Amino acid sequence: RQLHLHRESFALIADGPEEIRRAVRTCIREGVDNIKLNVSGDDFYPHAPAGCTTYMDDEVKIACDIAHEFGKQVATHSRSANSVKLSVRNGVDCIYHCEFADEEALDMMEAAKDRIFLGPAVGLLHNTVYEAKPWGITDEVVEKLGMRRNLEKTAEVYKETHKRGIRVVIGGDYGFAWTPQGTNARDLQHFVNYFGYSPTEALICATRTGGQLMRMADELGMIKEGYLADLLLVDGDPTVDVAIMADRSRFAMIMKDGQMYKDPRDHARVEQLAAAE
Repeated sequence: RQLHLHRESFALIADGPEEIRRAVRTCIREGVDNIKLNVSGDDFYPHAPAGCTTYMDDEVKIACDIAHEFGKQVATHSRSANSVKLSVRNGVDCIYHCEFADEEALDMMEAAKDRIFLGPAVGLLHNTVYEAKPWGITDEVVEKLGMRRNLEKTAEVYKETHKRGIRVVIGGDYGFAWTPQGTNARDLQHFVNYFGYSPTEALICATRTGGQLMRMADELGMIKEGYLADLLLVDGDPTVDVAIMADRSRFAMIMKDGQMYKDPRDHARVEQLAAAE
């Protein structure tokens, strides 16, 4: 939104601690579970690139204080090093991106690793660099926006957070035209290719760590008595080739809350027919 161009979106505009206080309270009154703050800019924005920090300490702190009082979580869009530090310092629960985190920011995140989660949203960067030409994002646009640099910086930072044992989750920024919903599982391979995770470690990020982030660690993310029976039976071994998790044809069984949505016997019959042909 600009002064000459008023438009609404899924975001609210709030400037200063008092406006942020009101915005957060309004969101909570309306029933939200998570508050997200754009604490840094983004290279898609003409006047606030990714290296800019757009909040101050008192603004982030007031949002966290109010949200936590009501049992809600706070996430931040934080690309710049300073925005990462603001987020850690003031109690943010989940920090997205972080690709320009410096050594101090990495140290702060490591010190808070039992409290925070990181979401690299690497799928958007990867697809913007390699798969967005049909939407006008040519190689020239990619270079102008610095997207290839951002992808390289993301790989560098998350190799380091992996070594430091900081919890990282799969997904984020799916829902753009070139990152359609339902393709989030591609992140598993990105974690292996870009961040140095093993396939098993990437799968844990998508299951157990996700359950922890959603405050459902006692019922989600593990195959264990008393946990929700959300199960996939996969044709193949994702601990060897995690890319098969993005191939829906490999899902032999789908179970949600103990209810069968895809029977493995049907998959077996299809496989038998294909073999017979």
